[in-house]
Amino acid sequence: MSNSVNNTLSKADIAAALSVIHDRTLTKVKAAEVLDTILELIQKGLEDGKTVDWYRMFKLTPEWKEARKGHNPKTGEEIDVAAKWTVSMSLSEAVKSAVKNLPPPTL
Repeated sequence: MSNSVNNTLSKADIAAALSVIHDRTLTKVKAAEVLDTILELIQKGLEDGKTVDWYRMFKLTPEWKEARKGHNPKTGEEIDVAAKWTVSMSLSEAVKSAVKNLPPPTL
């Protein structure tokens, strides 16, 4: 199911799998539309300042980061880092367990 070239599970891969799981009554195109809608709803929730909690997968939480002093890693020069909104992500134990026993990558 995943793309063997770069070992990535793409939206197209997921849409194809959904189509197969639903005995092709859900077309790949329709499955991709459903996935797009889910992602749009997640993004809209975050834009509205809501925490997105997908049970057994992840939790996305908008967080305000205050302005602070930082350092340029190349020069060591002190810089001002502007205040901004960001998103924190915490993974469920089920997701963490899914990758826990993977073998080390081969180089």
